[in-house]
Amino acid sequence: MIRLGLGSYVLLAALMTATGCGSGGVAGVGAAPAGPAAPPSELPVRPRPPRQVDWDHPLAASVPSSRSQARAHAQLSFDPIVPAWAVPESAVYVSDRSRIPPEHRSVAFVYTFPTGPDFPTNGRVVMVQRRTDETEASFDEIVRTNGSDNFRVIDVKGKPALLVEANGIGRVRMIRNGVLVDITGPATPPASVVKLAEGLG
Repeated sequence: MIRLGLGSYVLLAALMTATGCGSGGVAGVGAAPAGPAAPPSELPVRPRPPRQVDWDHPLAASVPSSRSQARAHAQLSFDPIVPAWAVPESAVYVSDRSRIPPEHRSVAFVYTFPTGPDFPTNGRVVMVQRRTDETEASFDEIVRTNGSDNFRVIDVKGKPALLVEANGIGRVRMIRNGVLVDITGPATPPASVVKLAEGLG
């Protein structure tokens, strides 16, 4: 049975609940910090919400980089895919190689599109890339396992991709040459994120 990993559930939760920034990065989001101690009988019996994603600094344990230096800075095992989108990236972050093992290192490109028809309320978009053993065949199983209300397989330039939708916000995951590409934002409409994925190729 295939389920999305922790980072995937964190971002899905962010799609459903987050509209602002917090202190946690995508790779390091956990439970919200505990408040003052209370007697056991007074503790709430409900899960704590995940911390908000910091869309301006989306990777935990990361350092600033650039499109030309990202692979060298993080000693990535792949060449990052840089799209020809309407705006250039406003920032690039890579996993801190002193803290993150090679097999888990990522690169994140941060974009700020102008608000308008494609981005009515917020033009921030983050694209995270990392090496993966996952295959496109797993997308159908993810939909079966997690339900089709928020997950579905779409076609992007003749290849399957996973579209995640919640509360009018979209996220696309696709695999290119063994690299998992994950595109979303705090208020990115599903149709707009699909357009961005199609522009990636």
